[in-house]
Amino acid sequence: MNWKSTGVTIVTATLISILSMTSANAELKDYYNECMSKYETINNSRLYECAGYADPKYKSAMNKAYNKIYKSLKANGRNATDADSFEKSQLGWLDYRNQQCGLEGMYIGSPAHPLCLASKNKARAEELIDFSENF
Repeated sequence: MNWKSTGVTIVTATLISILSMTSANAELKDYYNECMSKYETINNSRLYECAGYADPKYKSAMNKAYNKIYKSLKANGRNATDADSFEKSQLGWLDYRNQQCGLEGMYIGSPAHPLCLASKNKARAEELIDFSENF
């Protein structure tokens, strides 16, 4: 038995299941699984394709919620630095996402990197959408 190959398969399956998880309140359409459901067989090419299809939609939702929060904090924040603090938190999150997904891509292998990005972007978009409901 090839343990490395088996491990990659298990991790890939885990990443796929993570993409279907959502936060408690906000729930974005699951573009990734919608794309994957078109295929009878799954291979790396399809994983890349569907992550590439879904990720821009997740990023767009994340950016929309981010901008709503940032503009509101800038105009109506309790402290003059609230918008800056929020921006720093997002930059920190982006650094975390990039470092984590880079490591996953390097150590887990293909197609962990694009799956990781799509998963983390979807989760962050949902988190920001939840937070934006306060503004």
